[in-house]
Parts: sequence; structure tokens; C-alpha cells
Amino acid sequence: MRDPRPVRHDRAPARPGAGPALAGPPATAASPAAAPADGTTGEPARTPAPRVARRPLPAGRERATALGVAGVLLAFVVLATVHMLTVPRFLPSDETPHTGYALTVGHGHLPTLDTPVPHEIPGMPPAVGQRARIYTANHPPLYYTLAAVPLRVGVAAGAPVAGFYAARLLGIALTALGVLAAAALARLLVPARPQVAVAAAGVGALLPSFIHIAAFVHNDGFAFTTSTLVLVASALVLIEGPSRSRLLALALAAAAAAGTRSSGLVLAGVAAFAAAAAAMWHPDRPARVRLVLAGAAGTLVVAVTAATSGWFYLRNLRLYGDVAGVRANLDRFGYRPHGSVGGFLLSARNLDGLYDQLWGRFAALQFLAKGALGLAGEVIGLLVVTGLALGAVRWARRRSRPGTPGRAAAWALVLLLPPVLLVLLADYVTRGGGIHARYLYPGLAVLSLIAAVGLDNLPGRRRGLPILAVLAAQVVLNLVYLGRFLSRIAPGHPAAVTALSRRIADTGLPAAPVMMAAAVLLALALAMVGRALWALGDRPPETAP
Repeated sequence: MRDPRPVRHDRAPARPGAGPALAGPPATAASPAAAPADGTTGEPARTPAPRVARRPLPAGRERATALGVAGVLLAFVVLATVHMLTVPRFLPSDETPHTGYALTVGHGHLPTLDTPVPHEIPGMPPAVGQRARIYTANHPPLYYTLAAVPLRVGVAAGAPVAGFYAARLLGIALTALGVLAAAALARLLVPARPQVAVAAAGVGALLPSFIHIAAFVHNDGFAFTTSTLVLVASALVLIEGPSRSRLLALALAAAAAAGTRSSGLVLAGVAAFAAAAAAMWHPDRPARVRLVLAGAAGTLVVAVTAATSGWFYLRNLRLYGDVAGVRANLDRFGYRPHGSVGGFLLSARNLDGLYDQLWGRFAALQFLAKGALGLAGEVIGLLVVTGLALGAVRWARRRSRPGTPGRAAAWALVLLLPPVLLVLLADYVTRGGGIHARYLYPGLAVLSLIAAVGLDNLPGRRRGLPILAVLAAQVVLNLVYLGRFLSRIAPGHPAAVTALSRRIADTGLPAAPVMMAAAVLLALALAMVGRALWALGDRPPETAP
């Protein structure tokens, strides 16, 4: 039995770049560390092993958590694959320039805003003016370098359409990595409640509009993934210490985010701050040394980001006058500044529209979260707010501590991201751009985490019943929205099931078996989530976040 009395341990100086040398487990009478260091036993006191800040869950609960996240991932992949098959090629207007960018990179060239779209894929629509050009060329090339592989292979093999669908599938796979990263972020920030990890993976990933976008040749899904990886790596260094491997992983994640979209520059700043702050909190060095190490850690992140994508942003600055190339792009479309950032942020109509877009904005300017179809999103939002209020009351009554300083700092850092992204979106809109909720996807894992915490504080939380109900509702809502969307764009506006079966048949696949397989897999996914949440409730719930 562990001795409840405090035991002191000597500490050896920590290696530069290593994680914090925290106290290990108490020594026992039989251990060398318990022996006096005066030569009585002939063995000096041993330095305790570093303590890991996050205790692992028991094996059974780890398996249950993994099962729940796997169920969410399965539901996401199935739904996104159905979208991938049924949404007509290039119906999303931006899919044409995104595909053209990847095709051009596949030829070994980097396009500009004036580069014509290469028409190498059947079905690419004719266009005039700026829409006939690669108006997405102001984005960094990392995603397009990856998407170029299946596209070029398909063209070279004489099967360009197959290569196009392979590029769509690649986008789904890249986005699925972000779903796993969202679960990892929740495990770091809410370690006592693994149910939150299941919900955090699912609430954001099963938003109908997110699945819709993830199924296209777009860089938005990959931006979600790279940004979420930055948040995970940032939380890791803040909570568990800035070891060399963690700092390197953080720097590479920041470089990937900056290499995907210009919003990744914000994530690179988050990563640099996290690296410097973690080094400053190192407990075993003088303040002056910690200050130097903090500067070095932050500089490492900045240097890796600058070395990998700085050249591209300097190219944008030279070609278009700003690092993101936004003003030049908007000018080409004739869009002019209007309004103010403050006016946008204070407009309830704008914010309500953004929320509706997160649920139901589809291609061809279809806004589906309206009227009766919008009630589900509103009810789920109300449930989340109610749960957050209940959690705040419980926390105040218990006067719970905020947790370790590293975890509290990680929470503060990730919670800052969505407001920053919202301000950037407001700035884009006031410069003449459109209101696109997908520009908030780099912070979607944070929004999903907040929603997960709210759902985990509702009645029935022990068995995860509110979480399961919401995720099941999202799966059903996805099918309803997709059916309505396909019916709207089909000639004659047939019934939803008829429209869905026709679109599957148009791909050459048998409609009935595909629809049956999708239904079975979705039922299996929800069963996995339900089984996991039930198993996680076998132990009494611990302190809520």
C-alpha cells in the first residue's frame, strides 16, 4: 500500500530540451532510492524517472474510447464516401480551380491567379472571365501536391475520371486524420472523461456541411486536419513538457498548417507561443536559462515554418501585394470593400447565418438548414448551451481547481482560436469577400470540444446518452440533407431516395447494394459508439471539466 506521507526526491539537472523532471513514485524500503547516500549500501540515491502529467486510462476504458472514436470515424467515412459518389463532378464551383491547381502542380508548375484551368478531366465546366482561371492559386501548395498524385496517375493511365474520384477519396482520408486528432485533443484537455473524446470527434466531423466539403477536391478538410494537429502538439508541450521530439512535432505541424492555407500562419503563431511558454515553465532551470530556451523553442517553430512555406508567402507578396493574395483576387472578381469588422461581429443575422451554414450549406448555393430542416441544429445548440450552464454550476458548487497550469494554459490557447478565426473572416467579408463558414474549419475541433463538454454535462451523462442521441441525430440529418440536396439538383426533382439511387447508378455501381451497405455500416458505427459510451459508464463519473 502506498505510504501517504510525502517523500522528497533529489533531482538531477535536466538535459536541455528535455521534458520537466518531475517527481516519480515514492520510494520503498527495498528500492535503491530509499537507501542513504552515505555509502551504507554502496549505492548512491537514484534520480527519479520523469513523471508523465497525463495518467493513462485502464486498458478496458482505453479500448472503449478507441471503439467509440472508431465508430465516429466509420460514420464519417461512409457518409463522406456517399457524398463523393453522388455529388456531380465540379458542381461545387470551387472544385474546378482546386482541381486545376493540382493538375498544374502535377505538371511541375506553380500556377498564378491568371493561369487558365487545364481541362483534363471530363465534366469540367466551361467558364469565362476569372472563373476560367485558377483563382485558388493564392493558397499554398501542400494539399495540391498530394492531390496531384491520383489526378496525374489517372490522366496518364487514360482514366481521368477514376483519378478524380481517387483525389476525392484522398481528401476524405486526409480529413479523417483530423477527426482522430480532434479526439486526441479532447483526451489531453479532458483526461478524466473519455466520453468527451468520442463526442469531440463526432460532433464536428458529422456536421452535414463539413462532410459535404470533405468529399470534394478542396483544401478545407486538410486545413482542418493540419490545424487540429497543431492544437494537439501545442497542448502536448504545454501539459507534458517541451522535449525535443515534441517540439519537432509541433514545428512540423505548424509548417504543414502554414503550407495548406494562409490561416495556418495563425496556427504557426499559436505553436510558437506554446513552445516558448512550455520552455519558460520548465521547473529545473534558472529564469535566465529558461528565457533563452523559450526564445530558442519559439524560434525553432518559426524557422521551420519559414523554411518550408515562407518562400510562397513572399511570392504572394511580390505578385499580389499581400502575403495571402486576397485583395488581388477580390479585385479580379470586382468585389469591393464594404462595412466594418465590428459591424459584422455585432450582427446577429451574420452570426446566425454562419451557424446555419455549419449545418446545411451545400454546393450550388443550397442552404438546407432552414425552416423545419434547421430545427435539429437549433435544438442541438440549445442542448449544448444548457449542458455548459449545468457544468458551470457544478464547477462553482464544488469550487473545483482549474487543473495543472499547463492544462489551463492549453485550454486558454485553444479557446482563443475560434474568435481569432471569426475576426479574420469578418475582415475578409468587409474587404469584399463572401461569408463562408468553412473558413472557420481550422478551429472546428475546438468548437466540437466545447459542444462535447456541454453534452457531457447533461442528464444521462454517465452512460453517454446525450452524446449518443446527438450523434445519431446527426447521422440521420446527413441523410435527410443529402437526399433533399440531390432531389433539388435533379431534373424533375424526384423523391430523395430516387435521386440518391439514380446518382449512385450513374457511377456504374449497383444502387441498391451500395445503399444497403451504407445503411448497415452506419448502423454498425452507431452501435460501436453506443457500446463504447455504455462501457465507459461502468465506472462512476469523475470530476467534470
